[in-house]
Parts: sequence; C-alpha cells; structure tokens
Amino acid sequence: MFIRRIISGVSLSTILFSAPPVLAKESSQITIASYSSSGMGFVGKGHCQWWAGSPLSNQNPHVWAGFFILFLLGSATLVWKFYRSRKELAAGSGQGGKLNMLAAELEIRKRRLVEKINELDRKFSSQEISSDGYDKLCARYKAELDKIEKKLKQIKELGEQQ
Repeated sequence: MFIRRIISGVSLSTILFSAPPVLAKESSQITIASYSSSGMGFVGKGHCQWWAGSPLSNQNPHVWAGFFILFLLGSATLVWKFYRSRKELAAGSGQGGKLNMLAAELEIRKRRLVEKINELDRKFSSQEISSDGYDKLCARYKAELDKIEKKLKQIKELGEQQ
C-alpha cells in the first residue's frame, strides 16, 4: 500500500505527515505547508519544518528513530560485554587465573567426595547399607577422588612452570 501511494504521485512528505483518518477533522492529510497541530499534537511545527529541510526528508523519521534506538541498545550491549570481560580478566589474570579457578572447583569437588565417603562410612557402621553396596560406592567415590587429585597435581605443576 505504501508503494502504491508513491507510484500514484502523492509526495512522500504528504504520506509521512498524514494524520490518521480518525484524528483528522477537515482533511485526511496534513502537509508541512498547511501544518495544523490538531492532527499531530506531539510534534511541533518547527520540528516538521526542520525534517522537511533535511537531506533525509524523503524517508520515514520513525524508521530512523528505530535504528537509533537499536544502535543505542547494541552499543550498550557491547560496553557491557567489554566491561564483563575486563572484570573476568581482573579476577583471574590470564592462564594462571583460569588454572586457579579450575583448581578451586576441583578442591570443592574433592571436599564433597570426602564428605560422601565419610557419610558412607557412617551409614555402613550403623548398618544402614549392605556390605556390597558399601564396597561399590566406596570404590566409585575413591576412583573419582583419585582422578581429582591427579588433576590437581597437574594444575599445580602447570602453575609452577609459569
């Protein structure tokens, strides 16, 4: 419909600044030359004249406002991501910081496994769990604990090399 209006010879400024038929009292179109504030109370006459004299007067100003808002949102997102990356670098500077974070995570897992083994021993001594169940779980927890300790040893050696 928009293209049909342009092809039929109606000027673009008439299309851009036309009032909706419900709001228009005498005519369904408001042109800049015969501006009346009854159709567009939120836009001043000076603003409409300024837009008509601008190089972008043949384009819809609402599209440009939308692009501007998207540009601002995109810029804010980039600044936020940059800030977060700088904050993460400050928390753990480079490879050493990542290794320290990994070591801390492995220490937490190791502590949890030791607590599970202690809980398993308590349950076995109070006969809440069978001997077979105890042996299977204990072997599994200890194997996992060995893996974690090997990884912690590797991380410590890498930290010493740097």
